Amino acid sequence: MSNALQSENDSLLFQNKSATAIPYDSSALRVWFILTISVSLFGSVLLVLLLSASCRFRELLLRGSCILIFHSMLIQLLICAVICPILNISSYLTLINNTTLVHCPTLIFFNTASDHTDNWAALFLAVNRFVAIVSPHHYDAWVSRKVLICMIIIPWLIGISDSLPVYFGIGGQTIIGPAGCAFETDVDGFYGTLWFVIGAYIPIGLMGIIYTILFVRIGTANRNRPNLAVPFEPNGQNARLSTTQKRQISIAKMLIGSFAWYCICFLPGPIIVSLFPGVYAVDQMLRLWISGLLGLCGFAGCPIIFLASSADYRTGVKGLFRMI
Repeated sequence: MSNALQSENDSLLFQNKSATAIPYDSSALRVWFILTISVSLFGSVLLVLLLSASCRFRELLLRGSCILIFHSMLIQLLICAVICPILNISSYLTLINNTTLVHCPTLIFFNTASDHTDNWAALFLAVNRFVAIVSPHHYDAWVSRKVLICMIIIPWLIGISDSLPVYFGIGGQTIIGPAGCAFETDVDGFYGTLWFVIGAYIPIGLMGIIYTILFVRIGTANRNRPNLAVPFEPNGQNARLSTTQKRQISIAKMLIGSFAWYCICFLPGPIIVSLFPGVYAVDQMLRLWISGLLGLCGFAGCPIIFLASSADYRTGVKGLFRMI
């Protein structure tokens, strides 16, 4: 694709692309739209509950990992409550009216930048858990103010910087296809693939390695625990260490479960776009089901996993309801 494509010419290009609309099942489209809005609302409410509980009960923000979890939930709330609804409403209006009311390059930029920021924020959270479980004696250094600030800022820098070239037409072109705003990867280009490698494959791959190691380590520790004869003092140092270790392991299990759900919901989209870019051109509804609905289920499912796995978050949310 030529990099000379200018934003003022986008509307003409978009109308030409839309003129070749692919037939779709109107009933399936209505079902998809209702489900996406419902899942967006459901996920947003759950995320707001968890964030409110964290703000109201300060013990949920006193530990370094909880600060990173709070940051990750803020990114997910931005995606679930704002960006995805706009993207999905735009897709719906394009399919039923063959028009769109948004500037697609800007919307795709914010969508991909926030997605990639979320990926890297989740990676730094995984690193935090790895240090807490594998090297607890170095954990204090990893939750210092400077390190936590870096772990919050760096994902945004990566997400924004790797998406800016795409905004300016490097690696492909943003189009209004039959199903709304989309990024058409330049199959002969380099950056169209590098973009997904930086924003998705590297952080998700590293998270997979980290959580696999933690899963094996925790499983091994659980099997060996009955054979360990460690003196235990209910009111002494061992009791405090045991409580801390249990909390660290509990958070790790929670994040391992959320990562598994993350892979199920988010990997199909990047894999199809990178390896099979022509699939969505053949079946536009498939793109809507995978990128529009399945991704939203990932954001809505993670708060459920957090509540099911963490007694601290359950206590915080119960406290919120008792205040009503």
